[in-house]
Amino acid sequence: KRFYAPVLVSCLEHAGKGTVEIHVTNDMPAAFKGEVTWTVTTALGEPVIEDTFRVTVPERKNRRVMTLDLRDPLAELGTTDCLVWVSLSDGKHVVSRNLATFGRPKRLSLEEPGLKAKVVKTGDSEFEVTITSKRAALWTWLECEQADARFSDNFLHVRPDHPRTVTVRTESPVSLAAFRKQLQVQSLTDTFES
Repeated sequence: KRFYAPVLVSCLEHAGKGTVEIHVTNDMPAAFKGEVTWTVTTALGEPVIEDTFRVTVPERKNRRVMTLDLRDPLAELGTTDCLVWVSLSDGKHVVSRNLATFGRPKRLSLEEPGLKAKVVKTGDSEFEVTITSKRAALWTWLECEQADARFSDNFLHVRPDHPRTVTVRTESPVSLAAFRKQLQVQSLTDTFES
């Protein structure tokens, strides 16, 4: 779903150079104007440096909009403790997000993120799940043990103090209590061997 978004922010990291290229792809029939915010954090999600800049991308074009020189934070943190979070907004809403890492996911210095999910029932078969975490939670996914469900988003990255909300629709009506009971929220660290 995210890959086919009409406007997409993507990253290309070069560990040897200590850089991250930020690209914006605009598949819409009109120019896109917005803002890119990038944040470097530790693998736990603690902020190190952040900045925002404006972008304009012509219709149906891909453009490299910035190359970040991250040699200093990378030298301080190392490849296993440096995450680069990038978001693209249209001035009102975030339209695309991405993450760059300099190390392989299994080598990152991640810890159990302390995920929590707040569930609100918005219809007979629809729920809003707001996910929060105490530490960086990469490739966070939701699943329902019994109900057939469709998720508005899945396998997303969650930062501390940056909740993410997912709409979940079940094939048949489910009570709030039953939905909460069968909802599971996990992240990359749940796949690690103890």
